[in-house]
Amino acid sequence: MFTAEQFRAKAPEYAELLKTAVAPSEIIELQRRKQSFSLLAQNEDWLAHNFDKIIHAQDVHPQDDNPVKPAAAKTKGEPRGS
Repeated sequence: MFTAEQFRAKAPEYAELLKTAVAPSEIIELQRRKQSFSLLAQNEDWLAHNFDKIIHAQDVHPQDDNPVKPAAAKTKGEPRGS
């Protein structure tokens, strides 16, 4: 897994490549990659600073109280529309 610093280090590499790019499609792709690495670095920073505030998959259990009943779980005697 990459760190914010590793993502941040990649962005200037693409900025340097942009200086020599000629084809419009190449310029667009290099700009996109530069921006992507910058955004990934920001996301990693956000996760690092807010890790204690997010819900982690191992904390959620499927057998926990589920207020929504599947349609198949209804009993025969239950009135329609309830």
